[in-house]
Amino acid sequence: MSKIIDKRNSLERFIREQTLGPGISGYRYVDLDDEVLLNKRLQKEEPINYSSEILDIVPAAIYSTGILFPEDKSGTCKEGISLDNNEQTDQEDDADEQDSQNNSSDDIEETESVELNQMFPRTMGLTCCLDSRFLEKGIIEFKVCFRYYQKLMQDKEAKFNLKYGLLCEINHEEIQKFINKFELKSFKIKSVNDNWFLSLDKLSDDERKLMRAKISDVLIILSRTLFDKVSNVVHIPNLKREKCYLSNLKSSIFYELKNTITDDDKR
Repeated sequence: MSKIIDKRNSLERFIREQTLGPGISGYRYVDLDDEVLLNKRLQKEEPINYSSEILDIVPAAIYSTGILFPEDKSGTCKEGISLDNNEQTDQEDDADEQDSQNNSSDDIEETESVELNQMFPRTMGLTCCLDSRFLEKGIIEFKVCFRYYQKLMQDKEAKFNLKYGLLCEINHEEIQKFINKFELKSFKIKSVNDNWFLSLDKLSDDERKLMRAKISDVLIILSRTLFDKVSNVVHIPNLKREKCYLSNLKSSIFYELKNTITDDDKR
């Protein structure tokens, strides 16, 4: 019975990490100045407990529930609504175009603003069922937990690069070998307690372009190396070496093996 309960709890925790958070990216990005966090062995920690999580994308792009947006008081909100409304009137007959645009702003607050709040909600409600004993007391106590995200800003002094790191989720020695092999000297590995992190030196725009080009070349080299290894084991006619990319290599090999090899033992 305990195994069933553990499995249920694990599934519930995973769903919460993926939909509400925190923890969708695990402890991948970390503030290296957070002493309380770094005193833990992060690879053994549950991501759901990462209350100060750092993401590489806006939360609304990955979390699907429980998100509230700040109120836009800049006036941009209404300008956007007016623009959308005017774009709609362009599709109407020329004879009615001027009149429809003149009257369009009257009901903006009543109609379009409701749609905007649905897209970017600022409030949420709670519906629940209570035992009669709670009603007799006349007081209900409940706990509210929330997280507030803000954008991390880079600086000219490279403090940003020293402050944040990428958790090494595989053996750090293998990562170091990879860095040395392809001469990726801008990447550094740092140890903090029992955790290992990868950091990147501050790069200029030109250096960043060169680094991206170099990493792209490395990916091509790796994909073709893996292709050659697979080709030594089995011939895959529909998978070409020059069209082989690391991002889709695994799925391509799987489907090619599935479709071209019918012998179960050989597969």
